[in-house]
Amino acid sequence: MAGHDEIASLHYAKWLKLYEVEKPFVVISDLTSTDKSEYRHTNVEMIEGEPEIITDIRGKESNFTLDSHGFEVCSHTWDTPDWSNKDEIERRYFPEVESLLRKQIPGLTEIRIFDWRLRRNVPYREAGLHRIDLNDSTHYLLPATAAHIDQTPGSTRGRVMRHMGDQADALLRGRVRIVNIWRPIKHPVGDWPLALCDGSTVDRADLLATDHVTRDYVGETYNMLYRDMYRWYYLNTQTPDEVLLFKMFDSELRIKARHCPHASFQHRTVPDGTLPRESIEVRALVFSDVGTESEYK
Repeated sequence: MAGHDEIASLHYAKWLKLYEVEKPFVVISDLTSTDKSEYRHTNVEMIEGEPEIITDIRGKESNFTLDSHGFEVCSHTWDTPDWSNKDEIERRYFPEVESLLRKQIPGLTEIRIFDWRLRRNVPYREAGLHRIDLNDSTHYLLPATAAHIDQTPGSTRGRVMRHMGDQADALLRGRVRIVNIWRPIKHPVGDWPLALCDGSTVDRADLLATDHVTRDYVGETYNMLYRDMYRWYYLNTQTPDEVLLFKMFDSELRIKARHCPHASFQHRTVPDGTLPRESIEVRALVFSDVGTESEYK
């Protein structure tokens, strides 16, 4: 291993015979019944995988692209907004995200940002938070330690139909991608960096489609089953000017990497005084009308 490569055990879904008769699900909204014991939040069991090498790509960033690995690194310097102000983020930062996507992904005809979220590695109790409103993006979430992909082919189609209105059918005839635009805010990442899996090392059979239930929407995500052939990477001490783009889904069948599983992991050693990770992720539907061999055709 190189000097800043890491070894970590990520969390994966466990295959259960139950899934032959009941689809995996997770409910992330509050249950309204006064007797919550009668409901299950999830039927998904997670296990710790074997220790894996998480390779540092620092100095080799240009070797990785959205089509070859499912992710890439790009530079974007911008005046920092008030990250606690929802209106300012959506009014000032979203146009920057769209401009960055058009620069990095040639030929885009449409972009629709449909979701965003702040994350902090600070226990809610320490921050004085007693309840997280998942419909308020300024309520931060903790880093996600389970290997997953946020959207499946089916849920991507659902997102297109939900967000693109009368354009949806025509857009589905072109190339459809969902891209996550992920960056640290305020300071470099020294604690719980994001690990990205080379999408070309992942087969559809490695992925467990799971209903993702919120108060007003039922989507579908992929949890990963453990396999020993995955290749994981991260960008050591990623700065706020370094942006990770990674794909949740790509309808194009002819490329090596159509998606990018991801998870956060802890460094083997964290120096005293290291600031907790703070990051923002923006999720966008991106469309192009070039000829494709598409999953939706």
